[in-house]
Amino acid sequence: KNTKNNLVSDNIYFTKDGKEAINKLLWYLNIERKDEVLIVSTFDTKYVSKCVTCSIFNHAKPSKVLSRKTKAIYAIHDHGFPLVSTLRLRRLANKMKIPLIEDCAHSVTSNYADNASVVGTESDYTIYSFRKVFPTSSGGVKFNNKDEFIEFSKKVQIKPSLEVLWHLSKSFKYHEQRIANYSLLIELTKEKTQVFRAISPHTSPYCFSIIHPNPTLFRNLFNRENEHIFECVSWYGLPIVSFPCHQLIPRSKIINLAELINKTAKKYTDENMD
Repeated sequence: KNTKNNLVSDNIYFTKDGKEAINKLLWYLNIERKDEVLIVSTFDTKYVSKCVTCSIFNHAKPSKVLSRKTKAIYAIHDHGFPLVSTLRLRRLANKMKIPLIEDCAHSVTSNYADNASVVGTESDYTIYSFRKVFPTSSGGVKFNNKDEFIEFSKKVQIKPSLEVLWHLSKSFKYHEQRIANYSLLIELTKEKTQVFRAISPHTSPYCFSIIHPNPTLFRNLFNRENEHIFECVSWYGLPIVSFPCHQLIPRSKIINLAELINKTAKKYTDENMD
């Protein structure tokens, strides 16, 4: 189980979506055009979601390089896998006297490490896009300093979201179900595929991914026949294809998904042998 600081609903301002949460936060922090926001992510790919970069670009320059102009650090926990350098970034932010922001759009319940606190609790602020985890359309920005949240609440109208709060109360049950779905997909596809990354009980997977030398072709082969059932996507220029492992997918559908993945893997192999 996740240990300390696992109640994500404390000191949170609910927004329309994650993009609005980023914009509201950067507005509050007085980040300006001449400033830079350092972006660091779990897999450190060249590509960063345009939802993040475009929202930051409305206020400042998004950057992958630390400089004298860096006025905030934006740490992204990709695919539910915690960013291992979070504590180092916390120390760096303290040294530079700038805020650390964590993006937990892909995860609400993953931990930094075994028996450690939940992601989003080492930063000054945490961004959520709840619709990526829950069947809801909300986002939010959490203030990890209660006094500052009270000050922020004087500047904006606080929007409680009973829908999100209800799902948050179920979040650890959802966490366990996502792990169960991910683990079952590993078990049922291991003879046909190479899994992108194993998980521990402390990682809440956003999706199930396999390594593939031609992710675009695999994605097209899968979606051509199965898009009406499940969708296969490729990510950030990585050599992987990904599938849903959402907590609301029943076991029978997960088994069906595994069969479709294996069928596509076989079809790809057969076509390339011809």
